[in-house]
Amino acid sequence: MSGPLAHLRVVDVTASLAGAYAARLLGELGADVDRVSRMRNLYVRIKGREMTEWDPMLHRSLNANKAHRSNTDADSLTPESLLAILDGQDILIEDIGLLDGDAPFLDWDVLHTRYPHLTVVSLTPYGNDGPLANLPPSDLATWSLSGMAWTTPGPPDTTYDLPSEPPLMPTGASVPSLMAGAVSVVGTLATLYADSGSSNGASPGVTGTRIELTELEAITALNYHPVTQREYLEYVLDRGPNILARQPNCYIECKDGYIVIVAMSARHWEQFAEVMGSPEWAYTEDYDDGTKRAMNWDAVSVLMTNWTMEKTGEEITTELQARNIPAFWATSIEEVMTHEHVKERRYIRNITTQDGQQIPYTGVPFILTGYPRNEEGKPEADDSVPVVPSTNGASTSHAGSTPSLPLKGIRVVDFGQYIAIPYCAKWLAALGADVIQVESRENPADFRNSPPFAAQIPGMNRAGAYNTLSMGKRAIPINLRTEEGRDVARRLCASADIVLENFSTGLMERWGLGYGDIAPLNPRVIYTSVAAFGRSGPLKDYSGLHSIINAFCGLADVTGYTDGHRRLLGSYFPDVVSATYATMATLTALHDRKRTGMGHHVDVAMTEALMTLITEPMVARAVGSYTLSRDGSHHPLHAPHNIFPAAGDDQWIAVTARTDTEWAGLCNIIDGLANDTRFATPESRKQNEAALDEIIAAWTASRDKYEMAEQLAAAGVSAAPILDPLEVVEHPHQQARGFFATIDHPEAGPRRTAKVPWKVNGEHAGELRRAPMLNEHTDAILTEILGINQEETNELVAADALR
Repeated sequence: MSGPLAHLRVVDVTASLAGAYAARLLGELGADVDRVSRMRNLYVRIKGREMTEWDPMLHRSLNANKAHRSNTDADSLTPESLLAILDGQDILIEDIGLLDGDAPFLDWDVLHTRYPHLTVVSLTPYGNDGPLANLPPSDLATWSLSGMAWTTPGPPDTTYDLPSEPPLMPTGASVPSLMAGAVSVVGTLATLYADSGSSNGASPGVTGTRIELTELEAITALNYHPVTQREYLEYVLDRGPNILARQPNCYIECKDGYIVIVAMSARHWEQFAEVMGSPEWAYTEDYDDGTKRAMNWDAVSVLMTNWTMEKTGEEITTELQARNIPAFWATSIEEVMTHEHVKERRYIRNITTQDGQQIPYTGVPFILTGYPRNEEGKPEADDSVPVVPSTNGASTSHAGSTPSLPLKGIRVVDFGQYIAIPYCAKWLAALGADVIQVESRENPADFRNSPPFAAQIPGMNRAGAYNTLSMGKRAIPINLRTEEGRDVARRLCASADIVLENFSTGLMERWGLGYGDIAPLNPRVIYTSVAAFGRSGPLKDYSGLHSIINAFCGLADVTGYTDGHRRLLGSYFPDVVSATYATMATLTALHDRKRTGMGHHVDVAMTEALMTLITEPMVARAVGSYTLSRDGSHHPLHAPHNIFPAAGDDQWIAVTARTDTEWAGLCNIIDGLANDTRFATPESRKQNEAALDEIIAAWTASRDKYEMAEQLAAAGVSAAPILDPLEVVEHPHQQARGFFATIDHPEAGPRRTAKVPWKVNGEHAGELRRAPMLNEHTDAILTEILGINQEETNELVAADALR
């Protein structure tokens, strides 16, 4: 298989979804992936713990574009036979604890001595140390401990939440596992890129390292927003109901379901009123700006709904998007899979098995120039597939070194708006890149002016969102509405290795800052564009924020309470998922540039990024392996699997028992379960799930969530308290592993934030530094990078170019 990572050879020794997905992503990008089969058996041998089986069709989806060359499988695998498989390989991905524990299957010193060039990627649910190290793993527990359960449903889908509604997880979608797999690929590509400090990345990568990542830390790092909000507000907001400060930024009913509409700016509201037929109420004093509409939302929402209920979601979307108003209706998975936009971009492809079965799967949610998407994927192959020789230059590697700042010497120009690109650029900065953030007071997404502020005192250096998303960057205020400002920006791009932008499609081109404008000045530039629907296809001009992406991608179709309507994820999750893949895409392009010397335009679609999370529901519905619908935090196959009330106001605990061992442990804790014939088998437990939930809820309702979680975990049950943002930061496991750092800021003071969520040779990757003060770096950027003297600077100020 050709691709930007065709020079890499990977051995996949994984038993979990996270590891299998990580290896598949590398295979999608061209790496030659050799999968050792039947790894669950080896996991049981090493861990002595049962493991839940995947659906066979999901297994095939996760292992597309991989080969089985090894003349062995887990039943006969020995340390020596595994070492033989690793001969000539570049990367080992493992998630079964090969190198950890009291009696590890492989000894790191032996492995490293024999293959000093080999990079080992180890994934675990919670890590090998800390209070949760031995917690039976489940995505529900990880979702709960990361704070994502607490924040779902999320804005703007929180206006009418009932206090009695429990926290929520998508039904049958293993979001933490999939995102951990994606984040591990980011960590792998970053670590492999490490060089000796040259600005062009020409020297060989640092290899012979061990990368460790936990699913919990990966998802916790992405759930940055509630933690930032709590650190700056210094109190925890209630889960709901909550109305956003400016409206309409809403999720409301329409004729055939629900629709997201974002028309809170004066321009959008004027356009929206015209689409509604210019009703008199839209122009009254109580409704003439977004803040007033929020204050009067009970009335405004009724008046808007009177109009939306007359039209279908698709009709409203078409009318509003024609006027550049962000809107989209909440679609089903089937609608997404067959949508013309998705088909034209060839995003969902099929694997055709030997018996003719068509299994859908999503590839990487980005396109690099020169590497078009394939029409179909390839199923797992046997040893007839030829071996692709490695060209990674292992013989010249710097074995054993720790590439803490692998992007040192790389310059990035960051035009990011809102969250996706700023978060991507924050990771690049933490990894050593010199990130030049282009900011402007003309930008409506100017986070320096966005609450919450430190001590609730507004100030350009005190905003929580800005200070979190801009860590480690330098910044320069450039007014891109002026030709002089655009010329400064163009000169910056000409000096950069990477340019990042997520403006609406066509805007950078109109400013003379598009890839076609910059590439002639800088042929080696990596130009990464993030757009709601990507830069091609019928919907490329559609506007979209996180809620629009959430509504379109199909994930809302399996997010919601039993018999309820589609709901939206919390914590601006589509943005950070897109940021993860934007970082992956940018690093992939850098690797390709190192080999070929060529630059790239990278096209990242936020909708496609979030569609990676519907892997299981998409396969299940396409092949009919089981019925899947919105069903709270239940699992389509296993019971119990739910979030239950605990003692106290809005306190909850997640409990799941998917294996015989976990069920036996639960029966030892809750009286009466073991002898109840309704729950004798996994099938009968699922059939009688409502009764089972009722019994468990009666037991949990009067007990402390932390005490229950500890008691259940000791009995071998996967259980976790639902944590709010403060509890996430202060949980003993996170404290023991040192995952949160305190960053001191000259005006905002000390605030806690998550570290880069992977370790390299035992240390957290990267380096966290505070966000820039306003104009702190302007003079240095102008003089050191662009050679602009004081006289020219004065001229730029006079032309309003620096603002």
